[in-house]
Amino acid sequence: MALIAAWNLGWRLELMETVSQRTSSVVTFILLVLCSLAGSGSALAQGALTIASADGANQLSVRGYAQIDARAFVDDDHDETPSTFLVRRARIFIDGSAHDWIRFRITPDFAGSRLTLFDAYFEARFAKAFVFRGGKFKVPVGLERLQVGSDLRFVERAFPTVLAPNRDIGVGLSGDLAGDRVSYSTSFTNGVPDGLSGDTESDKGKDFAGRVMVRAWGRERRARLGTLSVGIAGTRGLAEGTLSQPGLPVVEQIGVGMVFRYRSGLTPDAAAVADGTRGRVMPQATYYRGPLGVMAEYIRTSQDVTRGAERTTGRLAAWQVAGSWIATGEENSFQGIKPANPLAPGSGHWGALELAVRYHAFDADESLFPVFADPAVSVRSASAWDLSANWYWNAYVKFMVNYEQTTYKGGAPVGDRPAAHLFLVRMQFSL
Repeated sequence: MALIAAWNLGWRLELMETVSQRTSSVVTFILLVLCSLAGSGSALAQGALTIASADGANQLSVRGYAQIDARAFVDDDHDETPSTFLVRRARIFIDGSAHDWIRFRITPDFAGSRLTLFDAYFEARFAKAFVFRGGKFKVPVGLERLQVGSDLRFVERAFPTVLAPNRDIGVGLSGDLAGDRVSYSTSFTNGVPDGLSGDTESDKGKDFAGRVMVRAWGRERRARLGTLSVGIAGTRGLAEGTLSQPGLPVVEQIGVGMVFRYRSGLTPDAAAVADGTRGRVMPQATYYRGPLGVMAEYIRTSQDVTRGAERTTGRLAAWQVAGSWIATGEENSFQGIKPANPLAPGSGHWGALELAVRYHAFDADESLFPVFADPAVSVRSASAWDLSANWYWNAYVKFMVNYEQTTYKGGAPVGDRPAAHLFLVRMQFSL
């Protein structure tokens, strides 16, 4: 047994020495964890590779997912945009806990053959109603943003998520109250423009964010009426941009391209920059009953902006309503779907089938044109509807087929930007 243990240790050290010469330190760390899991004491539990102490108080687990997409326009106005295959996400979650009340998460992503650190935070769970978090994490604002990427019902998120902050660095408090009927989340972070993530601070301003969600009724009525959750989120902070870092958003429609951006340039008279208060408000709601699921959210953002001697408060808005129905009868939920009968060729089991529809829209305030935004480049408004069919083979494999049609107002040298008709297909596997 000692000889076997020594051999195991030897090949692990040899592997790590080779890998560390060719990869980044983060990748080396991940492989070290996996090598540790290869030894005794590891297990496959709840879809994750887990290693735990004898009493279960200390645990380390590794899981992840990958999404391979195909995109293609089906109209003549986008012939210059090539159809493409791409790895949209290749993400690993490294979760740990110590003494039952301290937890941490590290989330690297390797899509596009680039290493990006999405999450790096720890939590101290003093009580169910009082959880402290510090590090890099999702700002608690956008409803769809807070949904894990592997649980999405459409290949890409909607316009409201493009305006909500993504991830930022700071501290936060969260918890559940009133028998889990009320949940709250707050954060104090560096602050980021709409839709973006941050790794460093570019000015002296900071953002405060808060979110409260309320379940409409108790457990007994929930079993009969379904689960209705309503809430509101928002942020408040200061942003001061420069010519090199204007601190303003660029609204991107994933798969299509830029929808709206402020004017840029090399001089203060040419470029718009953030200069003052930044705020957001975002009411949101979900409803789930049996195979039915509905999500709705609205966001309105404001940012004080200057361009030379001109000054205004730039306002952007977006909203969405999305619904899905599981044709095979499984329970719908915000956390995703688990097929009752996983795909097994020859047995008559075909997994789960979900059908979804969505309408979402974006609007830029008219006061931004033409001084702060170029009407020949940026749209005044956009609206899109989506149809999606999702086939869940089992808890680990999912296929998605998505059609999206978007119409625009403005955004062209003459008249309106041509409508976009986009097909998206996704193959997803997760652990």
